[in-house]
Amino acid sequence: MFNGETGKFYIIGTVDGGNVRAIPHEVGHALYYTNSEYHEAVERILNQVDTKPVEEFIFKVGAGFHQDVLSDEAHAFLMTEIEGLKAHGFDVTPYRIVTEQLQANFKKFAGSL
Repeated sequence: MFNGETGKFYIIGTVDGGNVRAIPHEVGHALYYTNSEYHEAVERILNQVDTKPVEEFIFKVGAGFHQDVLSDEAHAFLMTEIEGLKAHGFDVTPYRIVTEQLQANFKKFAGSL
């Protein structure tokens, strides 16, 4: 909230010496929550594929993600962590084009971080 304005906001915290590659992942979450245009674009992109396998994989190996955030997590993981998903045995082949589209959408809204 700035100058007495209220509205949606999202706080991102990091640790000194932390993984700076996590910043785009977390900014993606922030945009998904605070920017309806970004959120709608992400949903249009994700609707091109079946994200259930991604959501189930993230839920299974994740740190207790709630069901309500799995679509957002699928977006952030496909956008920034596709190689990590692959390294953990997930078949990312059907999601490569969606990953490129999510990255382009992120760049449109967040620029380069």
